[in-house]
Amino acid sequence: MHLQTGGSNAGLAPLVEFYSKLPKGAASSSASSGLRARYFEGANASAKPFVFTILAIFGLGYAIDYNMHLKHHKNHAH
Repeated sequence: MHLQTGGSNAGLAPLVEFYSKLPKGAASSSASSGLRARYFEGANASAKPFVFTILAIFGLGYAIDYNMHLKHHKNHAH
């Protein structure tokens, strides 16, 4: 394949060579990775990790609050 513009195709030859080596057709879909792809997309999609995270945060907060409550009653009666 020869392209000529104004009689100087020497400047375009590397560009044509570069583009001729690129793959033709549609790009293949790459497999996505990460937490979102693992748990919320695909055949094994589930909200269980999200629910577990919310419950774990709630449980941790409750445990801290209960511990503070016990510390309060250790020295102060109501």
